[in-house]
Amino acid sequence: MITMGPFLESYMKGEPIGASLVNFLKENPDHQLAQAMKKVRDSIPNKSLFEEAITFAKQIDYQQYAVEEQLILLQILCHAYSANNRVQNAYSILSNVKRLITPNMAPEFLILPISLESAIQSKEGNNQHQSESMEKCLEILGTKSGHYKLILWIYLMQLCKTNEYIKFETRFQEFSKLVKGTELANRIDFILLLKNFELGNFIAIKPLIEKLKSEIKYNFWDGTLILYEKAYELMVNNSGEKLDKNIEEDWLLFSLDSICKNKPEDALCWAHKYTNEQINYNLEQGLLSYYLIRAELANKNINAAAFILDSKFKKGNYCPFDDFFWFRIHHIKGDINNAQNYFNSILTYVE
Repeated sequence: MITMGPFLESYMKGEPIGASLVNFLKENPDHQLAQAMKKVRDSIPNKSLFEEAITFAKQIDYQQYAVEEQLILLQILCHAYSANNRVQNAYSILSNVKRLITPNMAPEFLILPISLESAIQSKEGNNQHQSESMEKCLEILGTKSGHYKLILWIYLMQLCKTNEYIKFETRFQEFSKLVKGTELANRIDFILLLKNFELGNFIAIKPLIEKLKSEIKYNFWDGTLILYEKAYELMVNNSGEKLDKNIEEDWLLFSLDSICKNKPEDALCWAHKYTNEQINYNLEQGLLSYYLIRAELANKNINAAAFILDSKFKKGNYCPFDDFFWFRIHHIKGDINNAQNYFNSILTYVE
């Protein structure tokens, strides 16, 4: 049996898993565990590949491989199941990860139960402990770990979606210094893209998208870049021509496009269609997650919109943008005092 020594070395250094797998498989094209890792990982952005990848992975006898190699596959499987709304399967994988972890393992493996559980909870729409989990992982790893910058990158994305920009600025400066001049340097631009998108600064995202498209060697982010580019066309150029009814991620943009075209019923139809596939996305944090609230308010469904905001709050997913929609709800209801209070809160945040 061929061990995955070179791949494990790259993994411990925090090098991109996708690139490391490609390089390892060039030298070892028949290595079953590496094949499974790549197939499952490739299925995360492309759901049509998921069932085939899982079927292939289930045929492998994991116990013949090193524990560290097993853990990396389980990590990828956990993310794949979560991405496909198979949360209970993801929790089962997490249980196996916890069973395999021992106290004498490297920090890069000790953080897996924490980071994976946080990722699953996020998929469930529960981000209450996300920041706390990321900070704990960073503490366990220490700055000398190759994974420190990867977890810091995930943490920065979370801070963008929660609009915690005071904390973001300090951590962003730290991240920039760590990855500058490395093959992870393009993630600086990805964070800036996400920050500007979440702030609604759509004019600024186009050059970042073009730069990232020219720099990124592997297509793991292609879906995000395409989605943001379509959002740019919609919000800046008022054009929905690039939207595709056969692409699930476009459905929430179709909803927004329908609102722009004063077609509230169509907006709600598209919003519900997307929600049926991504059940908890409307409870998550981030600018796009308000798609269902926007559609409900466009149809004067005040109680439905308020219910979603309440549900977000109960899951610990409060975001300053919530106040804008509470302002709209109270304004539509004619509750001027509460509307004014939320409007004042928005102004404070803008300042």
